[in-house]
Amino acid sequence: MRAGVGLDVEAAKATPRLAEQLRVDDLRQSGWTVTGPQQEDDGLLWVRASKRFSTPGQATEVMNELGGIDGPFRDLTLRQDRTLLKSRTTFSGVVDLSGGMSTFLDPDLKAKLGDTFKPDEGAFRFAVTARFPGGTKEWSPPLGQKTVLHASAESWRLVPVVPAMVALLCAAAAILLVVRRRRRA
Repeated sequence: MRAGVGLDVEAAKATPRLAEQLRVDDLRQSGWTVTGPQQEDDGLLWVRASKRFSTPGQATEVMNELGGIDGPFRDLTLRQDRTLLKSRTTFSGVVDLSGGMSTFLDPDLKAKLGDTFKPDEGAFRFAVTARFPGGTKEWSPPLGQKTVLHASAESWRLVPVVPAMVALLCAAAAILLVVRRRRRA
């Protein structure tokens, strides 16, 4: 799971001490890796946070950490169904940006800012990207709206197939060896 905030040149100039001002100890204590702020190839100054998971259940927990209880990300789930040869991964949820930019402010910060916080909401772009075996899907949820997310993809499961193929080839070789020995005898 990865989340990021990218600042354009103007926003970066307005926050020259961003690296000193960021409070990310709580993220790190809960297992998130935080990088940045650093300038990237797209010209934006990025701060990124990521956290690994190994099961769909853990993915759902991490996604819930990302948005918090009243955050913009709702009912995010990752599901994986496997057959012998294929794996189907499904991602779904809702991004609720109906509260505009205030959606991203915690209650204490909202109270401190009061009515003084009036961002140019047209200057913000949000993207949600789901990458999983067999597919990638991206959404750009607009401020002021709810966006339903749903994507699924199938991929071949070569891991269980390879040992079966090796076993089958070994059995075939053993049978051929027995047949040859009997013919010689």
